[in-house]
Amino acid sequence: VKQSLLNIAKDTKYPNLSSYPQNRDEWVDLARELDIKTIHVAERDNQVSPLLKRHDEFVNTWSIDGYIEEGKQPAEIGWGTHEKEFPHDGKEHSYGCKSSIYLDRPGALTRVRTWTPFFKNFHGLCITHTESVSIADYFTKKQGDKVIYRPT
Repeated sequence: VKQSLLNIAKDTKYPNLSSYPQNRDEWVDLARELDIKTIHVAERDNQVSPLLKRHDEFVNTWSIDGYIEEGKQPAEIGWGTHEKEFPHDGKEHSYGCKSSIYLDRPGALTRVRTWTPFFKNFHGLCITHTESVSIADYFTKKQGDKVIYRPT
């Protein structure tokens, strides 16, 4: 994510980057000044087995237990300050850093449009990973107790 911010700063000829950000506040300020609204993390498993998959067979390269448990968890996403509408089934956490929300449905049932450099556009699933909370939390800027900037 940090390298992406540096790339965007360079590509947009951002004038205020005289040195590499040295701490969290400077990274947050850079993201905010670049007007970053969304940090999208996508992954697509493209491992290929030498064995052919049978018709209607599901093949998984993750731990089966981990795959099932992650898929059953509610879809969780960082929630940015620029968001205008709250999802109809969205819920706020009652504890923690409060940088994310969750949807009242399993992530494995939550289809999303996504993108990766190799596969380009595709439909994926909103499977909860820690980064959905930690990246939004890291890039949160507050004035006192009020959140004034956070990307989704």
